[in-house]
Parts: sequence; C-alpha cells; structure tokens
Amino acid sequence: MPINYNCHIRNLYPIILFISVMIISCNAAKNSAQTGKAITLSAIANKPSKYVGKEIQVDGVYLGWKHGDCQFPASFCSMQITRSDWAFSDGKWCCFVTGSIPASFEPSPDNPVPIKLTALVKLKDSKVYFEYINFQLK
Repeated sequence: MPINYNCHIRNLYPIILFISVMIISCNAAKNSAQTGKAITLSAIANKPSKYVGKEIQVDGVYLGWKHGDCQFPASFCSMQITRSDWAFSDGKWCCFVTGSIPASFEPSPDNPVPIKLTALVKLKDSKVYFEYINFQLK
C-alpha cells in the first residue's frame, strides 16, 4: 500500500505552527528583557515588595554625596548604608545607591549628571536602597 505523504505533511502543520509561535514569543520576551524599560522611583516606592531582589533601570541624575535637597519616599532608606553610598534622583524622589561607580567616571556633585542607572533593589531594615550594577550616560 503506498504512503500518502500529503496527509503526513498536513498533520505536521499544527506542530510547525506551534513551534514557530513559541520561538517568536521567546525571542520577543528575551528582547524586551534586554532593552529593559526604565521605571520611576515612585513605582518602586508604591510597591517595594514587587521589586525587591530584581534588577531595575531608572532614568535620573547622579548626585554624588550632595543630597541635601533630596526628598526620599517613606519606603526608602533616607541615610547612607556605607560611607561610599551616593544619591540618585529621578526628578521627584531620591534614593541611595550602594556600591562604587567606575573609577573613570568623575562627575562633580555641583553639576548633576543625567544617567540611566541599572541596580538591584534591596532592603535594609524594611527600607529600599539600590545596589549598583552599572549606568549609561544620557
């Protein structure tokens, strides 16, 4: 009895379609994670538990140690954790970032420098602070 290959190929169409959709979906998810949309400090302050332990990106300015006029959300640390911590502001709120910045980056605290900060959201005494990962100049 001859084999009808057309029937077998037609039966493969749903499987091929499923695999194609999965590949496209996985690539889209991977690309969106790599581009990493920046969020605001307000979003983190409103739901800190959603972000704790996660890597985030925030647009704002590097303030260095000059943070006298900063306003900190109630859920954020309002004091440095280590002596090398520096302040970051998104224009509305400030936060502290622990961990050093690259040695080649020497901004003046008198002139805030626009950056996109990538950091890990952490807690100390139930208050949010960021652990520095990297930054990009804006």
